[in-house]
Amino acid sequence: MLSRGTRELDSDQRASVHRFALMRAYDVQGHGTITKEWVGTYDKPHERECYRNLMALSPSHGPSLRSCLKALQQREDLGLDYSLQGPTTADAHSRRKRSGFVKMGYMADILLACGFVDTLATNEIPMEDFKNRIDGIWAGLESKMTQICISLKKRRPRSTDWTSKSKLAFINTVLLEVLGAKIGTPESNKRRTKYCLKHYSSVGSANDSPLRRHSIQ
Repeated sequence: MLSRGTRELDSDQRASVHRFALMRAYDVQGHGTITKEWVGTYDKPHERECYRNLMALSPSHGPSLRSCLKALQQREDLGLDYSLQGPTTADAHSRRKRSGFVKMGYMADILLACGFVDTLATNEIPMEDFKNRIDGIWAGLESKMTQICISLKKRRPRSTDWTSKSKLAFINTVLLEVLGAKIGTPESNKRRTKYCLKHYSSVGSANDSPLRRHSIQ
């Protein structure tokens, strides 16, 4: 067995390294924030991905979703250009199809078309208006469905008889995967006459999450 201080860290050292990695992942300053409960909440792959995506589309990267996406595309292109010129061109093209920009581009198209101007929008859309919006974009969504599912690494739905419910289910599959959010009815709206954006990830919903803390700074 390797002795302590060579290649193997003891449990306290491993925990310290892990906390530091989480602090970097969530842009957290100060060890006091990283409690056992905090680690249990945010030390999850989907929470980290939702945080990265939400931060990439935050006002710090642009005044609108479109401008944030353009900035993200520029950052990704800087990293992919070299790969596209190397011996693994096919792999680089495959990564581009599944890149954060591609996934978030599909998500942003949906979000904006449904009437939500940013990823933390709090407005409510009347039911008839919302259904008309979905119907208005559905032909375009269906034509891109295979590409969308490839980017999300999801199986394409087999349904060809799309109802309002199944259309919304597909839209929410995209939103949940990229943002940890869904479009649904507000809890206060018992008659289900309005729709809003609801976050289900801890980074998107908790008032003291790393994302919310950054958004008010």
